[in-house]
Amino acid sequence: MSYSLIKILSITIYVAENQNKKILVSLLHDYTKTHINKKQYIFLQMLIKSYKESDVVKKNTFYKIIDNYIQHFGPRLCKYLLYN
Repeated sequence: MSYSLIKILSITIYVAENQNKKILVSLLHDYTKTHINKKQYIFLQMLIKSYKESDVVKKNTFYKIIDNYIQHFGPRLCKYLLYN
């Protein structure tokens, strides 16, 4: 899995945690555990922790897009992760 996809997943998990979408966070963690190796998963966790410590990612346009998407289509994303 490429670095850019890991970054997207880390931002998505971070946004879901900020919006208190616990089921979505759990599904995203399960998805990442099955699709990336252990070193990449550790790196993903480090990215999420760094996002929590500094608000640099919140200024990113990509963060705003994911935030808006999860806010409006969170249930649809959960449904996708459950059945695929």
